[in-house]
Amino acid sequence: MIEKINLYGLAYDCPYLQRKDNYPLKEVNHLSFYEKVIWVEGLSKEKKHTILEHHKACSKNR
Repeated sequence: MIEKINLYGLAYDCPYLQRKDNYPLKEVNHLSFYEKVIWVEGLSKEKKHTILEHHKACSKNR
């Protein structure tokens, strides 16, 4: 459950105010929050894990 909450938050916006060019969620910036939730729900477990791991690595570099 926490994983989903984190993904929704990350889909909503970058916690560092600007997404880097290689960020996997950059492609959903134009969607409404509701559309982002639907998008997150449609992701595979592997893709969700990849996004969370990318965020962890990115956070360490900021």
